[in-house]
Amino acid sequence: SDLKSCSEQALESLLSEAPKSARPEIRQELLGRLLKGGSIPAAADDALLVRIVAFAADTEIAQAALNRITDEAARARLAREHSIARVRLLAAATLSGSELLHTVMQSAQGSDKAVYRLCKDRLHEQQQAEAEQQQQLQRLQQLQEQLAHLVGHPDSPDFAGRFQVLSQRWQDVPSFPEGFNPAPAEELLTQAAALEQSRRQAEAEQQAAAAAATERQTILQRLKAALGNADQASGTWSSLLEAEQQAWRSASGPHLPAAKEQQAFDQLLETATRVLQALRAHEALQSAADPTAEAVTPEDAATDQIPAADSAQQAREWLQQISWPEAAATPVWLQQLQSRAQVREVRTENEKPARLKEPGRDPELLQQLNTLSASMEAALDEGNAGEAGRCEKRLQKLLDQLSPQARHKVQGSVRLLSGRLHELRDWQGFAVTPKKEALCAEMEALSTSPAGDPESRADQIKTLQQAWKDLGYSGNDRDLWERFRAAADTAFEPCRVFYEEQAQQRAAMVSARENLIAELTGYESAMNWETADWKTVQATLDAAREAFRQAGPVDHKAHTRTQKAFRDICDRIYAHLKGEYDRNLNLKRTLVEKAAAATENDDVHAAADTIKQLQQEWKSIGMTPRAADQKLWSELRSHADAVFARLGEQRQARKQVLDETVAQGEALLKTATDALSNNPATASAQLDECAAGLAQLDLPKSAAQRLGAELSHLRQQQTDALNRKASEQNRASWQSLLSWLENPAVTDIPASGELPQGIGADWFAGDTAATLDAQEICIRMEILADQNSPENEQEARMAVQVKRLAEGLGRGISPEEERAQLIREWLALTPQEAVMCSRFCAALKQSLN
Repeated sequence: SDLKSCSEQALESLLSEAPKSARPEIRQELLGRLLKGGSIPAAADDALLVRIVAFAADTEIAQAALNRITDEAARARLAREHSIARVRLLAAATLSGSELLHTVMQSAQGSDKAVYRLCKDRLHEQQQAEAEQQQQLQRLQQLQEQLAHLVGHPDSPDFAGRFQVLSQRWQDVPSFPEGFNPAPAEELLTQAAALEQSRRQAEAEQQAAAAAATERQTILQRLKAALGNADQASGTWSSLLEAEQQAWRSASGPHLPAAKEQQAFDQLLETATRVLQALRAHEALQSAADPTAEAVTPEDAATDQIPAADSAQQAREWLQQISWPEAAATPVWLQQLQSRAQVREVRTENEKPARLKEPGRDPELLQQLNTLSASMEAALDEGNAGEAGRCEKRLQKLLDQLSPQARHKVQGSVRLLSGRLHELRDWQGFAVTPKKEALCAEMEALSTSPAGDPESRADQIKTLQQAWKDLGYSGNDRDLWERFRAAADTAFEPCRVFYEEQAQQRAAMVSARENLIAELTGYESAMNWETADWKTVQATLDAAREAFRQAGPVDHKAHTRTQKAFRDICDRIYAHLKGEYDRNLNLKRTLVEKAAAATENDDVHAAADTIKQLQQEWKSIGMTPRAADQKLWSELRSHADAVFARLGEQRQARKQVLDETVAQGEALLKTATDALSNNPATASAQLDECAAGLAQLDLPKSAAQRLGAELSHLRQQQTDALNRKASEQNRASWQSLLSWLENPAVTDIPASGELPQGIGADWFAGDTAATLDAQEICIRMEILADQNSPENEQEARMAVQVKRLAEGLGRGISPEEERAQLIREWLALTPQEAVMCSRFCAALKQSLN
């Protein structure tokens, strides 16, 4: 009640004067007046908050107030001056400025260990953070310098790899330290990226140029091969030439060929064009010789079943019109034509082939003729003029092979069938002409329609062609047929371009596959499989399989051929890889067996070391198939888990024993600590007993080091305490001696035990004569104390210094010994010589400092 009646000023004055036991109550009263309703006022300023913290005994209230104090210096004062240690620690924990932390740490040194340690740790953390920031700044500067060097050397062979590494390192930087400007480095990265892009483009252009050159060489080889086997129809040869010309234009577009390369192509193209002209001339001559002949195939040419010149003269005329180029291989039909041109003109009936005159073959030929006549008659009955026409041609060939007698017998029946065929064709001509005209109109409409889907357009053309074929042949529809065929050719032109492009694309895909197979073949043959990088080999196989899959579609025949070749070379490469796989799997199986054996080892530490070694060896083994590797790893892991489980159990048991041993050591140390606290002078026995006990205990290394360090610290504390006591006793002894020297008449001579070390009690007996006078003794003491002598004695001082040097006092005895000698000389003086006592005592005091 008395406290409640006091003002705040009176309470604060009373707080500083009241006994320690009464201060908590006064603080509580003051705190209650500062708080509103038991909580900190919302509008409290720093001054009020500091007062609340100063009076708070509750750490929660103190913490809340500290958190709201904006002035860090005020919080630092609380950390230094608050009477409650916990509040000082809370205040120190809110500090961040290094200067304030250093000030609080110095203030707390020797008085508040917790605050001292907290400030010291905070300063250490700040120093570490600053050091790390400096290191990061140096790393970033080095990175920037490396980027500048990279940009300055764009032609370096490792530019791409270094750019990738430096770019990744820049991306991995989480944040930039203060004082670092990232803009120059980012600009350098942009420049490096542009250089890398330019390098890649140049490399891509080089690769494209090389690919184009390779493609042009392939085209030249194909043309040479085609000229070596030019026995083809003109349409096929024309398509081939158009395809090769288009391929050459594609391969020469962005990458112009060399002059020699273009000259070689032009020569081959000229030769191929002459071949095409010769083929067309030959086909035209054949058509003129036999307008009803069907299209000639290479098989017909190989079997001599083609219309040919009837005479050597006609053959020579044909050869002149055909004009076959010498650079192209001579086809079979041309060889036959050349042979015919060399035969003599005159032929008699007797020179005709014997097979046309042999009567012995007539029965066989007549049987064939009767069968064929029946087939023709059936076709006529069905109204199938096309089939009947084909039968008529074959009948004419059989008639030519019969003997004259046999031919005469059957000519009448053949003429009747031929007459029926002409009648059928005439009748069909009148019936189907309107339909064929309609088909012509449809085909012409299709030929003028906009080009849409080529495949759909081709299907429409095929449908109209099949409809024309179904109407059959009639003798008066040649003009309609020419009209229909011309419209079909025009309608098919967009499809032709499409299919030629498709053919070129398929040919390019085949070429890509063949190139890939060739590269893999060269790779397999050139590789030193004894030192192969198996990861690279596997990656090469994977990339090759993907590239082969992408190189499509191709024709079925080419696909079958290239796929077989690709599989063969992949199998050969994989055989090497499989050998490596098998070797590595065997090595890992051996490791698993060793791990299984380690589980049976009674020495669990040795078993654990074995497992660790096996795991390291496992990492050093090369590639293996994933499934088999995972299975073996699971087995190794199970054995390792079993060993480490045993090791864990053993360590737990060992830990329990060690914990008990450490507890014994800490008990010994506590006994020694208590003895040192009670009496440092008598604690040596307990400290020695503690050291002996710790030496006998089987302590862990860390615990032994810690307890040993603490014991050493206790010994140092004992030494410091004894030294302090000895120092205090020494100061008291000197003070007692000085008191007597200053007032020998009124002060008793110090007892023997009270004298400083080195001062004898017998010196006070006065039975020894002095060897120095009072002035020299004082000067020597002043020199020893590094104290000035009176001005009128400077010459005497110089003489004493010279004398001391001559005596070797500066080298032979210590300052303590010299001090003792001077005191002994002083005590030997007669009382009449002690008039300079005050001067001597002043110098003596100075020498002791």
